[in-house]
Amino acid sequence: MTFHELMTEKVRILEPETSVYEAALVMNQAGVEAIIVANRSQVVGSVGIQDIIRNGFLDERSSKATRLEEIMAEPRWAYEDEPVEDTQELDHSVYIVKNRDERLVGTFTSHKIRASVVLSQDARPVTTKSRLVE
Repeated sequence: MTFHELMTEKVRILEPETSVYEAALVMNQAGVEAIIVANRSQVVGSVGIQDIIRNGFLDERSSKATRLEEIMAEPRWAYEDEPVEDTQELDHSVYIVKNRDERLVGTFTSHKIRASVVLSQDARPVTTKSRLVE
């Protein structure tokens, strides 16, 4: 499986000074799990839902006062034709996907990477029983 087969083509770009609150609104409205952070046309980082949960609201920080530059990760790039299985660092939250012309074409979140690797290794259906604990 390649990054192109699993990436999200909806790309949203926000500035580093944007609040985590505003970013969460944009992500929700656009239906995306990650955004790219850029100064003008220079990509400086990425933020995924996991980053917002892990970093944006911990230590009693306000999502309206915390800026993306405070929680963003260094950009991690992948080519769209690159096999997902070749990626060594599956724990990185967001991958920015580009084509061989170096044009940005999508984003990819690590939980999708983990799921695709598992599914490609074992395509058997899994049934799980769960219950609500109150």
